[in-house]
Amino acid sequence: NMRIGVVDDTGNVIEKVIIPTRVELGANAIITNLTTEISSLKLRFEDVNTPLSAIGIAAAGQVDANTGNIKFGPNLNWNDVPIAYVLQKNLNMPVFVANDVRAATFGEWRFGSAKGMQDYICLFIGTGIGGGIVSDGVLMTGCNNSAGEIGHMVISGQGELCTCGNLGCWETQAAGWGIAKLTQEAIRKDPKKGSKILARAHDKLDQVNAKHLFQALIDHDPLAEFLMRGIEKALIDGSTSLVNIFNPECLVFGGGIIDGAPWLIDVIDKGVRRQALKSATEKLKILPAQNFKDAPIIGIATMAMEKIQSHKTL
Repeated sequence: NMRIGVVDDTGNVIEKVIIPTRVELGANAIITNLTTEISSLKLRFEDVNTPLSAIGIAAAGQVDANTGNIKFGPNLNWNDVPIAYVLQKNLNMPVFVANDVRAATFGEWRFGSAKGMQDYICLFIGTGIGGGIVSDGVLMTGCNNSAGEIGHMVISGQGELCTCGNLGCWETQAAGWGIAKLTQEAIRKDPKKGSKILARAHDKLDQVNAKHLFQALIDHDPLAEFLMRGIEKALIDGSTSLVNIFNPECLVFGGGIIDGAPWLIDVIDKGVRRQALKSATEKLKILPAQNFKDAPIIGIATMAMEKIQSHKTL
């Protein structure tokens, strides 16, 4: 789905529309549908003398913030799509584009759990693992707009094959797709031990996912508990590395996996404090995202508004 929101200058989402993406239609049709929805919102707000000032696009994958192109959108099968240029031409409004996790990081920084902090890391753990890093009051982008791909830190060199082609990336052990794969493989090796988890997926092995694992934990299923210990260790190990490297004031966690297993934040907190350097944890807070479902919308809208304001003051 595409989530379209109107955000005011205090970070409130005052209107939101959700429409199906329909990936099979291709880039041109999707952008046309997006144009139609934004145009409708634009006219509606103009009618009440509250004109929209800019458009922000938060997209999964690799984004060129300078050109406004989506260089690689894995969920959309897009390569070098000039979405900012097309929307700006269609709607006669300035358009700004950013990676969705980086936008969410900005949203939590301005109006969420990390408000006012100068050094913090936002981790979104869902189907994959994405991160945004704020260091000394600056959102890090890297030399080629690729900073924050923390899901591809190698946690175990002898681990599972990742979608990126490497072995043992963090995603293979702690992201939604990695958890599903590990759980399916464990059930395949020992169907008897995995029967309770499998039953929650209506005995369809290829449908087993993290949600079914979490459900089996409620009944203290031994296999679910064993797998969960590995997931917890991976989350602690990866988070510890980030804390030791960046020495943030705060780690903020959001995403579907955290939403489905909120106790993980406490587990990660205790584990990181046990493993990380003492100097790196003295001021550390580990918190849930305050607005994780709307954080990308809030973040990209705020980015756009701040860029508009900075241009006005030049």
